[in-house]
Formats: sequence, C-alpha cells, structure tokens
Amino acid sequence: MKLQKLTIKNLASIEDAVIDFENGPLSEESLFLICGETGAGKTTILDAICLALYNETPRMDHAENEKYKDLSQTFSAKKEDVAINDSRQLMRRNTSEAWTELEFTGSNEMPYTARWYVARAHRKISGAVQDVRWTLENNKSGAQLNKKNEIKAEIQAAVGLTFEQFCRTTMLAQGDFTKFLQSKESEKSDILEKLTGTSIYSEIGAEIYAATKERRTEYENQNRKLEGIHILAEEEVTAIKEAIATQNAGVKEANEQKTTALAKRDWLKKYSELLLTREQQKKMWEGKQAQLQSDEFKQKELLIKEWNATADARNWLSTLKQQQQQQQQNHAQAGMLRASFARLDGGSKWLCGFLKEQEDKLHRAEKYLQEHSPLLPMFEQSQ
Repeated sequence: MKLQKLTIKNLASIEDAVIDFENGPLSEESLFLICGETGAGKTTILDAICLALYNETPRMDHAENEKYKDLSQTFSAKKEDVAINDSRQLMRRNTSEAWTELEFTGSNEMPYTARWYVARAHRKISGAVQDVRWTLENNKSGAQLNKKNEIKAEIQAAVGLTFEQFCRTTMLAQGDFTKFLQSKESEKSDILEKLTGTSIYSEIGAEIYAATKERRTEYENQNRKLEGIHILAEEEVTAIKEAIATQNAGVKEANEQKTTALAKRDWLKKYSELLLTREQQKKMWEGKQAQLQSDEFKQKELLIKEWNATADARNWLSTLKQQQQQQQQNHAQAGMLRASFARLDGGSKWLCGFLKEQEDKLHRAEKYLQEHSPLLPMFEQSQ
C-alpha cells in the first residue's frame, strides 16, 4: 500500500491539515520522522489514517469501555452516555463537523479514497453528534461503498491486513512498546508476543505438548498390554496350525455341501415354477375348449359361415345399387337434355320463320328493282 494524501479536519489536536506524500519534501524521502511536543498531533495523524481505513484507532481500542457524559453539551443524537472508546470522541470540542480523508494506492494497484466523517445535527455546535459516515471510493471505476461490511472486505483486499494486523505490523501501539522497554526480562516474552502477534505459536506449542503427553500415555498403556500377552511354544503353534487346517478343510467341505444344496434348491424352485406354469396353461386351454363348445360360439361360427357364403351375393347387391344410382343419374341427365332440345328446337323453328320472312322481303325487293330498272338511267341523269 502507498499513501498519497491525507486531509484532517477538527480531529483531536489538529484543526486543519493536509499532508501530501507525493509532492513537496515528503515526495523525495522514503523515510521520515513524525516528531513534536506533547499534544502537537503526532498520534492524531496515525489516528486519522486508521479512521479512514478501518473506522477504528489503536488509541480508542485500548480505552476502557466506560460511559462518558459531557454535561456542557449533548454528545449523542440518542441522548445517552457515549463510551469512552467511541471514535467520535476524537472530534474537537466546539466544532460542528470533523473528518479525515486518505488517498492511497492499494496492494492490488487500485487507487482509493477513504473518508471518515462525523458532524453535529444541522451543522450547529449545539447540535447532537450524529452517526459516523464512512465511505470508500474506487478512483478508477468510480464505485463508492457505504456499507461497513463491504468497506472492511475491500480494505482488507486493498491493504492486505485487518485492523489488528495493521496495528501489529505497521503501527505499534505506543503504550505497549514503552511497557515492553520497562518490563522485566521474564515479562518481555509475553509483551513481545502481544506486539508481534506470535502468541499463537505458544498456544500451538502447548497443544503439541498436550498431544505428545496423550500419545505417550497411550504408548505406555499399549506396552503394558503387550507385557501381559503369553508367547506360545513351538508345539502349541503347530497344534493350533493343525487345528486351523482341520477347520479350513471342514469349512471347504461345508461350502461344497452348501453349493450342492443351493443348486438342488434352485432346481426344485425352477421345477415348481414349471409345474405352476403348466397348471395355468392347462386351465387356460380348458377354458378355451369350453368356449369352443358353447352355444354362443357355435352361433357366432354359423353366422361367420353364412356371412362368408353370401360374399358373392353381397358383392352383386352392391353392384346393383351402384347401377341403380347410375341409372337415376342418367334419367336426370336425359331430362335435362330433353329440356335443352326443346329450347333449341323452338329456337330453330323461329329462325326458320325469320329466314323465310327475310327471303320473302328479298324476293319483293328484287321484283321491285326489275320493275323499275328502265327508270334507272333517268335517275342517274338527274343526279
């Protein structure tokens, strides 16, 4: 993780500060010292980084979980005492808001801006202190997280450490380190384990010791059992082997008898099944014979014979019906043709009369022309 810029506003002893790690003198140094008089804000800088990243600080984490009430002003919107280890206690008195903002690049090479913000109601100094607003923004994608669980998961992925791991490896608690320097030699081991987080190895060692002790006890118990075991003589071993061989031969013979008995049982079972099948087939055959001898079957058989015997007659009857239908169709068509003939015959007679009438007119016209033909030259001269 690489810190880029830290902004602090109204946090503990710092009223307003901006620390740019990438510009100015800090950008040219890989190692620098945070120093100053008591109350100058050295620890506040570290608190600001922790608040932005984890919404917690080592200073408040080590404080007692006791209630605190500021009689001069209302500290909580819930109108109740606030625990001393509440991170909101870091907001400067007589201010309306406080925040810390950290720009950094995570171990995953992604740029982030983590912001921790708290304010009084309506931004008034007399207002009750509201809940903390903690956000994390991915400066590359623009995505912003507002839920604590999501921010914690993303911070752990970006930084690679939980809050406890961050405090043990990156930011040593000031009080614990001083205690370590001033403690006795016999106590330094416990304090060093607490600072470095290696107490787990002591726990593992204790578990290994307990497991070793348990296994040793089991080993001793097994040895005592072995001491009580009687070792057989050569003759006893031979006798036992012969007895085992005899028993094996008996088992083999019993298995052969069992196989033979099972084969007989299977044969008898198959024979019984065949007898049952034969009996069922016999009953079925007798039932069919009874049906063949019944009056109902004989009547049906006679009906079938008569039906087969009249096959030709039924075919001729079907043909006759078809011929009758065809004859009816022919009669109907003949009636239509007679009606058509009558219409055509009437038309023919009318045409004959009309033709005769026209011929008469033609004869009269020719006769008229013959009678008046001598007058034709005179008519032409008049034209």
